[in-house]
Amino acid sequence: MESGNGIKFITTMNRKKQILNFAALAVAAILGGNLSSCSDDNGESYIPSPTITDKGGNKVLVTGVGSQRFTYDENGKLASMSYRGETITLQGDKFSFGKKDGSARVDVYLGSDGLITKIQFVESDTYETDEGSIEYSYSSDRRLKSINYSVKGTDKYGGSYGESAKAAYTWKDGNLMQAVIEGNESGQEDGESFSESYTQNFTFSYGNVPNVSKQLPYYMADDITVIENIGFCAVGLLGYGPDYLPTGYTEIESSTEDGKPGKQRTHTYTLTFTQNSNGTLKSEARNGSSISYTYADALTRADAVEAQSKEGFALSMRPSFFRHRRK
Repeated sequence: MESGNGIKFITTMNRKKQILNFAALAVAAILGGNLSSCSDDNGESYIPSPTITDKGGNKVLVTGVGSQRFTYDENGKLASMSYRGETITLQGDKFSFGKKDGSARVDVYLGSDGLITKIQFVESDTYETDEGSIEYSYSSDRRLKSINYSVKGTDKYGGSYGESAKAAYTWKDGNLMQAVIEGNESGQEDGESFSESYTQNFTFSYGNVPNVSKQLPYYMADDITVIENIGFCAVGLLGYGPDYLPTGYTEIESSTEDGKPGKQRTHTYTLTFTQNSNGTLKSEARNGSSISYTYADALTRADAVEAQSKEGFALSMRPSFFRHRRK
């Protein structure tokens, strides 16, 4: 389940066929190479400014989480995300990036409330074609309610495969208590049919430290939101986090392959946090792996408001960031 920096969509147990090699695609998309950001329009974004606030109720702008960095326009609205120097700009209501030859594309859609509503992706090469989508829903208090995922693909040898999965989240008294991901995969490969179902059940425990900023912790989101290592959670794009900081969680994995139950696996994680004086998250760690957050300070924001362009504003917000590697 652990991986290096980048984006990785849906994590499951060992499967008969790896449907998506999408981690490599998305990492490459962000890193640049022969990939670039792209858009279908030049319209202005209607995305509102982030809703993360400190203990005084003041809005704060998260400029970095791990290797991921975010910039904002002169009105404090999210403008771009960047990774290792490659910047992807928000166009209209989405981030779009992919290969210049059109063989791969990712579209991350945001709703008018600033939350991610859908991710669509496609990848095609001389061997196979994969395409799919992930849709997100939220409760009235801006917390994750469900995720639905589907992907299908074909290869040049006549093989076909598909996967669907859903995630459901249970909240109680403002804290996420359980997240359950259930999925099914089936298809044909080399003239043989295969099928598998799987379940990932996460349960969380909490201490008595308030999560003042209501940020969704990175490592918590990393496992349960079908997106890994992108930092969307840190800037509020996946809704509010729990009222209190979690102390850890347990994951139970189970699967059935071709009608035969597989071995059940249990993983236990310990979480620790540090907070800034204003209550925002400063750093967090999971079983020894750590990640840090950076923010735009008041002076940076004041200077940025006077910038004459979004580019000038982006250049004024170049925070230092802590690169980490998951172990």
